[in-house]
Amino acid sequence: KFAAAHDRFHLYITTQNDPHEELRIAAEYYSAICSLYLFHKDAEYMLEKFVLEHPDTPWVLRVYYELATYNYKRKKYKKALEWFEYVDPRDLTSEQLTEFYFKRGHCYFQNEDFENAKQDLREIKDLETEYKTPATYYYSHIAYSEGNNQTALDGFTALTHDENFAPIVPYYITQIYYKQGRYEKVLEYAPPLLD
Repeated sequence: KFAAAHDRFHLYITTQNDPHEELRIAAEYYSAICSLYLFHKDAEYMLEKFVLEHPDTPWVLRVYYELATYNYKRKKYKKALEWFEYVDPRDLTSEQLTEFYFKRGHCYFQNEDFENAKQDLREIKDLETEYKTPATYYYSHIAYSEGNNQTALDGFTALTHDENFAPIVPYYITQIYYKQGRYEKVLEYAPPLLD
């Protein structure tokens, strides 16, 4: 109930005269976060203003993470990367850490910085999280692009039964078999795809 919470936080802020009072700072943070989740046009501005006005508060570390994920959701990958640079992975929970590595890795991938993308995706591609399969796909795609055919084949093969990637990966697998000169595997694997 972000709208109701936003109104209450804003009301509290207007009743507090001391801009450095700890609860007011917390209310400003939560008010700005509510604006972000409500997709208010001034939300990003409010969070940036919060960082400038309260640079020493621990809330700033959360602001960086929220702004990075917000820009990621809006597919502004370059801007998301700018905010991710301020995030210290040691300050994140284990759940946030897997999200951080996937989203930052995907941003690097979208910006064609494959070396950094590989590093982040490698961190989580083998963990049992919601990001495992997309991380494996992007990591395998990079390996395929770089000519690391066996690494790519291993990754794509692991995705053959995933509902999101099963329609795509057989084409990669067929091409890898061809590049490896495993023509008997091509003849075995490819004909069903033609149907």
